[in-house]
Parts: sequence; C-alpha cells; structure tokens
Amino acid sequence: MKVSDISAKIMARLLSDQGTSDYWNITDIELDLNWLYQDTARTFKCCKTRNASINSAINIARYVIPKNANATSILSVSKVEYDNEEVSFYPLSVIEEMDYRWRSLGSGKPWACTFEDGDEDIAITFIPKLPEIKSLAFSYSYMPIELTSADTPVAPFDDGLILFDGLMSMQLAKAGGGRDLDRADWWLGQFVSKCSSFSQHKGFGVRSIKSIDSPSGKSIGQVRLPSNYPTYHFN
Repeated sequence: MKVSDISAKIMARLLSDQGTSDYWNITDIELDLNWLYQDTARTFKCCKTRNASINSAINIARYVIPKNANATSILSVSKVEYDNEEVSFYPLSVIEEMDYRWRSLGSGKPWACTFEDGDEDIAITFIPKLPEIKSLAFSYSYMPIELTSADTPVAPFDDGLILFDGLMSMQLAKAGGGRDLDRADWWLGQFVSKCSSFSQHKGFGVRSIKSIDSPSGKSIGQVRLPSNYPTYHFN
C-alpha cells in the first residue's frame, strides 16, 4: 500500500471517529509515518534481505557489504556465504588468537570471516583471502529509506496495517488537549500486538571454540581450535 493511500485512510478514519479531520493534515501524517516506519524497523530489525549482487575477486579478503536500493544502512548481518556455502563468523579477537599471522596467509577456501575494527556491519573480511571469482551473499536487516507519498513501504509494513494502527495512536494523542488519550492507547495496543509477531533479526550467533586436547575439539581449515575461549554472542 502506498504512503498516500495509508494517509488517506487515516484521514477518513479520523473523520469517521472524531466527526472532523480539520485538526490533521496529510503532510504531518506522512512525516509521522516515516518516523514510525524507520524507528520500528530499527528497534525490531524486521526489514530483512539477502543480497547476492557481488562476486569475489582473486586474492582479496575485504568486501564492502552491498546495500539494496531500499536501505540507508545495514543494522545487523546474520549470514555470509561464499559460493553458496555459509562461512563461519568469529570476532576479530578470536581470529587473532587462532592465528596472529592471519593477514599474511595466502589465498584459499575461507574457513572464517570477521569484522575489522570500524567495519562492523559495513565490510566483511574473509580468512584467508579468496582464491577464485565466486558469488558472495549477505543476509542482513537494514534501515529502510525515507518514503515519498508515491512509495510503498517494504515488508513487513507493505500492507499498511501495522503503520495504520501506530499512526492512529499518534494522531489521536496529539489532538484535543488530551481528550483522546484513551483511544490513542487502544490503537497503540493494536500496534504493539502486531509488532510482537515480528521475528526479530538475529546477528551472528554464538561461536563456542573447543579444546585442542579435547576429543570433541574440531579443526577449521588447518587451524586447531582450543576450548578455553568464552562463548561470544554477536548482535
């Protein structure tokens, strides 16, 4: 549903419920819509995509994560793939302890990826450098762009229902010197109820590293992983 359609429905509902819509105007409603849209997307990390628009390059380790046309910024990366296979993520501190010479390694099939300092949710670094031209894919949640009247929100806001409830609450809360706060609270409850159904986007998960001496330990590439590292949760 387009922004203009959502704002028109808001005005019609306000006229029906309140007997007048003179207090409100389309411009302010659409400004509120954009604020609500982007703030909810940021809070719940519910606008998600998988971007496979770039390929690797030979002997290159670092790749800027491509944003889709609807994104202003990436909020949280959950999965990285090389040649359609997921690459395990480890924080930089763990990579350094696994092999402090990792930056000088030759090229090969990647056994890990990480964010260098300052690159969080901007660019991913593979270990080791990538050996061939293969497809790369990145799954992430993102902050959507600001909308014009002719634009349609991205999923899960594209049907307009969630934004309608939130906007009704906002418009009623601003009107009439507080006389409509009960109705505003009711619409807020509808908005919160719909938002509770979101499957919040998770960042890279927990990576627990096993002992060199433990039978349950494992190797990644040619690197034997010790066990006495704490688990790490990346959001």
